[in-house]
Amino acid sequence: SAGLRPVESVTFLEVLSFLDLLNGQNREFIGFKGQWRLPTEAEWEYVAKAGSSTRWSFGNKDSELDAHGWHAGNSGATTREVGSKKANPWGFYDLHGLIYEMTQDTWVSSHEHHDGTQASVSRVDSNHIVAKGGSWFTESDSTRSSSRRKIGRDDRRDGIGLRLVWEPVEPTS
Repeated sequence: SAGLRPVESVTFLEVLSFLDLLNGQNREFIGFKGQWRLPTEAEWEYVAKAGSSTRWSFGNKDSELDAHGWHAGNSGATTREVGSKKANPWGFYDLHGLIYEMTQDTWVSSHEHHDGTQASVSRVDSNHIVAKGGSWFTESDSTRSSSRRKIGRDDRRDGIGLRLVWEPVEPTS
């Protein structure tokens, strides 16, 4: 069913507009005031690795990827249903393959100037952002936890989408 597939074929700018609407409607969730947003690249990778130091959260063996993610070798050339592969050790699904997931980070070619925090990298002179996770149309190497892709702020492709983060700010009174 199409309703069980990930949101994709949206641009970064459309996602920002959606987040503005979402955050304008309700600032409370699970007893906290806060905001919905895209993850930073560092946050996304931290969750994808789930405490591992291997190529994928499940290890280094390419042969085990089919059990954990949709990629060019097993997707049948289309997006697939969310949550139909094994979760990572922390219970998150679809971090290796299925769709590239947008982050808040502006694209920079290396991490040599990163400050080592979970904060996003932001440059006003760039029209590109970082997407993570690989997709149903990429080879297995692109689905590694540390793999990254440069996408334009106005790129719209079936295989680029989003995963939202809820950031609590303060408890509701």
